[in-house]
Amino acid sequence: MANELLLHGTRFEHHQATGRVVGGDQAPTALRSRRTAAVMLRLSSGRVHLLPHQGWAAPAGEGHDLTAAWLIPQGRHTGPYVAIQNHTTGESWYNDRVLARLCRPRWVAATAAAPLLLDFSLPSILIPIGGLVFWWVSGIRGRAALKRDGRLLM
Repeated sequence: MANELLLHGTRFEHHQATGRVVGGDQAPTALRSRRTAAVMLRLSSGRVHLLPHQGWAAPAGEGHDLTAAWLIPQGRHTGPYVAIQNHTTGESWYNDRVLARLCRPRWVAATAAAPLLLDFSLPSILIPIGGLVFWWVSGIRGRAALKRDGRLLM
């Protein structure tokens, strides 16, 4: 059963798979490689899990043990990979762009209407600028909190 994670009112199912890298090149390959569409993980059950390349820069050679974590929004069947841990090297990588996007509140976009509603006065122009700064900082702080508290790689 998947764990649940709540981010700005949206529920996500947290999933992860741990396995050994099989197939492909013998030399470590960056997960950003254009040669292969996915890294294959052999799970302890014997099943193979395909870890798609989504802009990762995590070296993973054959025989390395990896854990991949992804989040599925409520009501959907798929979601983005957000973290990879290489148990062989002891390193972890996070999809910072996706984590920041998931941690940003959606309501901030409504502040863009302030100039229209307030006849383009100085405060009406400052409201969307403040909203944009808040939106940006929320993403940075939110992803840092998720990485720090260990909820992504359990």
